[in-house]
Amino acid sequence: MRKTVGLILVCLFIVSSGRPQREEPTLPGLTSEQIMAIIDAASGERALNHIRRLTLLHRWFVSEGYHQAAQYIIEKAREIGLRDVTLHRFPADGKILYSTCRSLPRWTVRSARLSLVSPLKKRLASWEENPITLASNSRSANITAPLVDVGEGTQASDYDGKDVQGKLVLASSPQGKGRIDLVHRLAVLERGAEGVVSYRSYHLDDFPDLVTWDHINTLEFNGRPSTFGFCLSKRTGWELKRLLLKGEKVSLHAEVDSEISGGHFEVVSAVIPGTDLADQEIWFIAHLDHCQPSANDNASGSAAILETAQTLLELCQKNVLPKPRMTLRFLWVPEIWGTYAFIAKYPEETRKAIAVINLDMVGEHQKRCRSVFRVTRTPDSTASFLNDLLDVHLKFLLAHNPEPGKELSDAYAVVSPWGSHDDWNAELIPYSGGSDHFVFMGGVIRVPATMFGSWPDDFYHSSEDTPDKCDPTQLRRVVVLSTMTASSLMSLDSRSGLDLLDLVLMGAKGRLEESFGKSLGLLRKSPPSNRDLREALNIIDWAERREQAALESTAALLPLDDGLRQRFQGCQKEIRQQSVTLRQSLSEYLTLINGGERKGSVSPAERSPEEITASRLIPVRNPAFPGPIWDGYLASPAEGQDPAWRGTLSEFQLYEIGAFIDGRRSILDIRNAVSAECGPTSLAVILRYLKDLEQAGLVNFLSPGP
Repeated sequence: MRKTVGLILVCLFIVSSGRPQREEPTLPGLTSEQIMAIIDAASGERALNHIRRLTLLHRWFVSEGYHQAAQYIIEKAREIGLRDVTLHRFPADGKILYSTCRSLPRWTVRSARLSLVSPLKKRLASWEENPITLASNSRSANITAPLVDVGEGTQASDYDGKDVQGKLVLASSPQGKGRIDLVHRLAVLERGAEGVVSYRSYHLDDFPDLVTWDHINTLEFNGRPSTFGFCLSKRTGWELKRLLLKGEKVSLHAEVDSEISGGHFEVVSAVIPGTDLADQEIWFIAHLDHCQPSANDNASGSAAILETAQTLLELCQKNVLPKPRMTLRFLWVPEIWGTYAFIAKYPEETRKAIAVINLDMVGEHQKRCRSVFRVTRTPDSTASFLNDLLDVHLKFLLAHNPEPGKELSDAYAVVSPWGSHDDWNAELIPYSGGSDHFVFMGGVIRVPATMFGSWPDDFYHSSEDTPDKCDPTQLRRVVVLSTMTASSLMSLDSRSGLDLLDLVLMGAKGRLEESFGKSLGLLRKSPPSNRDLREALNIIDWAERREQAALESTAALLPLDDGLRQRFQGCQKEIRQQSVTLRQSLSEYLTLINGGERKGSVSPAERSPEEITASRLIPVRNPAFPGPIWDGYLASPAEGQDPAWRGTLSEFQLYEIGAFIDGRRSILDIRNAVSAECGPTSLAVILRYLKDLEQAGLVNFLSPGP
């Protein structure tokens, strides 16, 4: 074990210290000449040009602006030579469901304006000048009304002693406490206000003239339809608040000409066809929607996968890269909603994917946006080769960060001619959701998926997310990483498959050591309880299962000839042996903390009656709902119904509970898996959640008998 830890530390030191190492890279399926060719072919400037074009459009999920953006992508995809370029259309009206995800209606705006009419006349916001000022899904209105300050406006007490009936409300509604939708529900739908004026921001006072994009999601409540909301800068909000504090009678005129109707989600799909393994696919996905301008979020991802496709095509046509054995598919979608629709309509096509790379917010100029580039791992429920492959590629590129004034001395340093020359601030992080990749892993369809993204970003969802905040160097680096990852997978053979197996084995050993450290943390109590002992053992147990699953996901890609099969079985044996060693180490640690006496042992305690019952119940997902379980599908506290599990299970725990339902694992298995990953989790609470899923028709239970 000490040798394993030492080897990992040495490897990390080599990667992270000093300037670029000059040894030949050893990345699965790639030669040094191919890596240099990928770097040479990728263009951050071309990607930035796509971003500039897309930011001219207000790309609401179901709108004319989105349709125009999709047409642009179709034109460029055909222009660079992608095949089977198709526009898929899915009805969307705010009622139709795709899996458990409710669609969005089409929102059409012809004009909108907010003006101060008292104590003086002044235009405050205009759709024509900046569409971001109108909260999405705002309905038509033509009203002059007094303005009432409700502070944050996100809780009932903000309205105590204030008459908002027939008035407009001014709310700061900071991000951490709720969006304009919550203010709208409390003020308009529950208390009869006419509309909301918000000066919400993700920041304190750093950018007083920035306008934050916002939405009204609750279109109706207790029979009362939604109205409208305007989004202002903090500076304008402060000025209105100052007038009210002075005792001025402030009145505003709101005029909105809009329409909410049925429409269609539109998904653009295109491929680079594979050869003998064409039924296995590598997917690149990016969401095309968002307000104008939305350069980094997410014109950057949409542009980057277009540039990735162009780079791959160019190198394959020149025979620098071999023709892909697997099909490469590129998807441009309305974020999450469009992805749910696509996998609901094409579940069998989705299962062809062996990996999904989601590009969302990838173009940030890191110094201007104060951003870090992040690559997310898959969760434990979808253990995969993908994590280790991404890790080795990212570390390779980070080992070749540019040395100022000496960029040309390192063939692997990725810098664009008109971009920054800074080091790449990037890291591989644990699973995080919030974008299209999460749709592929939490339900019936289990495809390993990662996200390339940047966080934080000072200009996220704001009027200042403009092309000048993008960096051609950053875009080029992301395209290089995407292309390298696809190139390692798309033409796997026996030799590169062996490299990939060894890579996953090395990563598995390191993660098992990390899980052992997590187990020790539970036993560092005086004295550890029997529950602590069980949880510590459970962590090691499920860590071994996770790493065996990662190895199996690798083997599933490979032509298992005798040599590869023997190596795969050898890798499995090494993981089993290391797990046995870790369990023995836990026993030795217990002996040590007990003063040399073996008063405790790491072994399963006798199961309780509840655990025995849970071990005999196997939940099975309803295949009609292939995606992750959308929380809004179940009872909502906004409607006065608060399920017993809400607030006791985190969003991630809920996601993983749904993901671990595979028709083989019992409820007790699921509880143990989630506890190993997320920390000790109540079996009773999980059971209540699963019963709610059963009542909603999302799962049923099998009983294997005694």
